[in-house]
Amino acid sequence: MSNFGLAVSQSLAAYAVLIVVSTVVAYAVKFIVSALATKGGAEAKVAPLPATVIPALPSGIPAHHLVIIAAAAAEVSGRSRIVRIDDLGAGTSWASSGRSMHQASHAGFRR
Repeated sequence: MSNFGLAVSQSLAAYAVLIVVSTVVAYAVKFIVSALATKGGAEAKVAPLPATVIPALPSGIPAHHLVIIAAAAAEVSGRSRIVRIDDLGAGTSWASSGRSMHQASHAGFRR
């Protein structure tokens, strides 16, 4: 067998080993995640968060009410968690003006 053929066969063997190892690791992670999901199911208790003072939003609805509404909606819909609660009105004026300035700067290049 030539050196090239030997190198190709060794490369294919290495790829085969990597495929087997990655498959084993993927199934191990899947098993661990499913085991943890069933272990911490409905009986898991959530520690209460400390009370903080949250200023009211301009719409008149206090932010802590919106957080409670979002948590209730997530629970009813079956979502696993709330990733982010953010004020969508914050910073939109400078962002939209910057976006319009940027897009207007390209107006001369349109065909």
